[in-house]
Amino acid sequence: MSAAASPRGWDVPAELDKDPATIPDPATTPVPQDLRREIESHMALYPDTRSAALPALEAAQRVHGWCSPEAIDQVACVMRVTPASLDALATFYDMLETEPIGRHSVYVCTNISCSLRGA
Repeated sequence: MSAAASPRGWDVPAELDKDPATIPDPATTPVPQDLRREIESHMALYPDTRSAALPALEAAQRVHGWCSPEAIDQVACVMRVTPASLDALATFYDMLETEPIGRHSVYVCTNISCSLRGA
C-alpha cells in the first residue's frame, strides 16, 4: 500500500507530550440549535447515548457539508465525548467525509456481492 493510500493518521507518530483530549466546553462551542436538537433526539433513542454517534455525525455533515473539525467539535460538545472518538468513527466510515467535497459524489461498490452481480 502506498503512502498516499494509507489510512489517515497511520503515517503520523503519536504526540506523547500532548495534553489529553478534552470534551469541548458548551460555553465556548457554538452549536446550531437545529443540529443540537437533532443530535439530542438521536441520543434519546439509545440507552448508551454514544450509540447515536453515527447519526449525529451524519447530521453534522448535512449541516456543514462535511465532517469538518468544527462539525466534529459541535457533535462532541452535545454528546459530551472527545472529538478524537468521533474523528475515529468519521475516518472509518466511507460515507462520512473528512475533507471538503464537491457537489456530486460517485460511490462504486467494490464488495463481493456487487462483483457477483456483474458490477
